[in-house]
Amino acid sequence: MMLGLHEGAFPGYRKVWADLAVLDDGQSIGTLQPGRQFHVNFELEPNSNIALRSTPRDDLYIVLSGWQPDGSASFFVFVNPLVLWVWVGGVVLMLGGLITLWPDAVPAYARSVVPVGGGIRVEAT
Repeated sequence: MMLGLHEGAFPGYRKVWADLAVLDDGQSIGTLQPGRQFHVNFELEPNSNIALRSTPRDDLYIVLSGWQPDGSASFFVFVNPLVLWVWVGGVVLMLGGLITLWPDAVPAYARSVVPVGGGIRVEAT
């Protein structure tokens, strides 16, 4: 639910952002502020400020895609499930690699068999 659309001038840039109340099953779970920044001399190349809410269950990304002078706005909303667990899996993979590469406490010795008598003798006649 959009609480308001704001525009402000800051040193070196102008910013447009929206205050959004995030609801989950009708219960408020926080406020996000997606927006756009227009830097001096680069007004045709705005930077997007993407609002992100991350939980172990899913990630919520909200991008301000457009707005009108009357205060209405449009957004791109992405919900990506289980993203946190991809990062956890990467950490587990790295820890497993470190464990396998860890040196042994006692060096291992290899046995070699040397024939008695120094091996095969070849005599020339």
